[in-house]
Amino acid sequence: MNDPLMKFSSLSNYPKVYRLPLHKLGIEGFEEQPDKYYMPEDEMELLLGPGLKYVREKMCGVSREFRIGNFLVYYEDVKIRRVIPYTQLPDYNFVYAVKGQDGSNISMTNFLDLTKTFNWYTPPILLESVDPITIEELLKLARQPSSFNPDHVAEGIIIINESLGLEGKIINPEYDDNRHPDMYKDLEMEVNQLA
Repeated sequence: MNDPLMKFSSLSNYPKVYRLPLHKLGIEGFEEQPDKYYMPEDEMELLLGPGLKYVREKMCGVSREFRIGNFLVYYEDVKIRRVIPYTQLPDYNFVYAVKGQDGSNISMTNFLDLTKTFNWYTPPILLESVDPITIEELLKLARQPSSFNPDHVAEGIIIINESLGLEGKIINPEYDDNRHPDMYKDLEMEVNQLA
C-alpha cells in the first residue's frame, strides 16, 4: 500500500480543457456539439496570442492520475481506444501533465526532464512557439497523420499557452465521440478486459 506509483481514487481530476469555438468562425466541418464545452472567443485569442506555447497531439483514452512524491501526475490510458486505432504505440500510458506542490502545472522543461527521469511516454509535441499561432496553422497540425497510426489523422491537438496558464483543444470532426462513439473500439481488448 506504500507504493508511490499507486493510483488514488481521491485525487483531483485534471481541469476540463475546452474546445476552441471554431464553429463560430464558420470553418467547414466544425459544428457546435451541444454537450461539449467551448472556450470564449476572447480567451481563445489570448491562448493563441503571444507567450510560450506548445501544441501536442491529443491522445484518445481515459484520463487517470497518481501521486509520486510532491507531484500529481496525469496520464492518458489508451489501452481501450475510442475513436482512433493506434497501431504503433510504444506503451499504453502517456503522461500529459504534472502538477507541483502548489497545485499548478510544472513548466514544460521540468515536465520533460521528469518524464525522462522516470522513462514515461508523453504525447508528441508538434509545435513550440512564442509567436502568435493562426487557426490555419492549428488546423494543419490537427489534420496531420497520428504519430501512432500514419493511416489516420490524430484525434486532435492540445494547445498550451504556458505563459498564461491556458489550454484549449481542437477535435477532428471526423473523430468526434458524438458522431462515432464506437468507431474504432478494440473488441479483442474489450474481451480481455472482461476476462
